[in-house]
Amino acid sequence: MYLIRCDAKLALGDFRIPEVELALNILGKSSNYQLFALAKFFKARIHINSGEYLEAQENLTEAYVYHKRIEDFRGMGRVSNLQSFIAFKQSDFASFRRYAEQSIKCYSRSDNCEQMG
Repeated sequence: MYLIRCDAKLALGDFRIPEVELALNILGKSSNYQLFALAKFFKARIHINSGEYLEAQENLTEAYVYHKRIEDFRGMGRVSNLQSFIAFKQSDFASFRRYAEQSIKCYSRSDNCEQMG
């Protein structure tokens, strides 16, 4: 429920979201890696809006690990895409390219898995 609220508030441009911390506290104790990774992704988006790129990168790295653990290629692609955005904003073009290529590979793998059944 907290994540639905977070998603709605982020879509509306409201980045003052205490629900994301509540979601992280609750999901950190569970075994639902997909929701925990999503909460970390939302937290990273909040940090990006505040210009806190290092904190955002830490949350995205953790989200990527959780998505990878459950082989959620679409989630991995979404995280890599946001990491490429951070690298671009920091004028780190080598990292930008690496993350963008990683994002494309993840999305391609996701599409291949969906087509296989």
